[in-house]
Amino acid sequence: APPLQPPGPPAVPPGLPAPPLPPAPPPLSPAGVRVFRGHTDSVVSVVFGEGDELASAGNFDGTVRFWSLESGEALRTLHTGAMVVLDIALSPGGARMASAGFDSAVKLWYVPTGTLEQRLLGSSPHTETVTAVAFGRNGTILASASYDRTVKMWHVESGKLLKTLKHAGGVKAVAFSADGRYLASADDAAVKVWDVRTGKRERLMRGHTFDVTALAFGAGSVLASASEDDTVRTWDVESGKELRVLKGHLGMVTAVAFSPDGSAIASGGYDRTVRLWDTDTGSHFHTLLGHSDDVLSLAFSADGALLASGSGDRTLRVWDVPTRAPPPPPPSAIAALRRLSRSAATARRRVAIIRASPPSSTRLRGVAPLSSAACRLAPRLRSARKASARPPAAAQCRGVARPPASAPMAAPAP
Repeated sequence: APPLQPPGPPAVPPGLPAPPLPPAPPPLSPAGVRVFRGHTDSVVSVVFGEGDELASAGNFDGTVRFWSLESGEALRTLHTGAMVVLDIALSPGGARMASAGFDSAVKLWYVPTGTLEQRLLGSSPHTETVTAVAFGRNGTILASASYDRTVKMWHVESGKLLKTLKHAGGVKAVAFSADGRYLASADDAAVKVWDVRTGKRERLMRGHTFDVTALAFGAGSVLASASEDDTVRTWDVESGKELRVLKGHLGMVTAVAFSPDGSAIASGGYDRTVRLWDTDTGSHFHTLLGHSDDVLSLAFSADGALLASGSGDRTLRVWDVPTRAPPPPPPSAIAALRRLSRSAATARRRVAIIRASPPSSTRLRGVAPLSSAACRLAPRLRSARKASARPPAAAQCRGVARPPASAPMAAPAP
């Protein structure tokens, strides 16, 4: 029997052209993106550290990894001791890290050495899974959200429990405002805003139709919320008013982040895309493609030039933030420019007509008469220019005394 041949493309009959080759697949790592691999499960949280470092947390692998942005290598791996890590946060300056997970514990780590400093228990520790953590403006206060229907605020140095904010359901997201005055949280489709100093709820903002999954504060009092209803909404926490509804994702949105200057919003979700939006207009200006599973976490670098995204595909990607074209002027400004252009064109036509033919008494009805000086000079100018220009019409010079014939013509002022 003839030897077996490995399977291959069917033979082409003689005289027929060979079929075209299939198109090459798109590159897995397009220009402007760096891919970091090492986690053995979903990357559920990502945050930029000081200098060249980037930190990421793996879900069921229970680790936090610190990466070098320049080399792309893992610098060190921190084993949290929890079976599942759900969130991490770095303090301002990057010296401390808080972690949250299935073990119901809030842990504080000293980043340079990777050592555990303390577990925040206080007089009333969390009793169920801790879902999110966030540091306040100066790093002295830490907030933790839990499925035990509470948000707790802790004093970082002493580990003392400061306040407990009660909710009706398990809390999934928490965020501090940039000035440290407000704390936002969500346990259902509504966003709650609390006064950090007093612990009182200041706002209850409704608009989403399904549960809120992530929160982020921008510049000033602007807050963004991501939801299972496939949208991102922005709010003014001072007034409680909804500002924009960002639509475009094809599945629930699970991550949201503001650029450092607050001008752009990044969102990611179950459609495996990262979308960039203009904060002021709510317009979508770019989509980043590359992840092969849900996008679960987002973070901007301090200078806003880089955007990191963590995904269920076990990778961490760092993107060069694309530049935006300047936004078009608003319709009112365009209409005003058109009116101004028409007025300018009309004025140019009128000036051309007046220069081409001198005014007459019939054409100057309703036109303001010339000044007395112009009317006195007109006869002299006519004789001096040899009839190259006519004097003003009689209708313009009514009531203006004509100079005597013997009076010398005054020279024009320099």
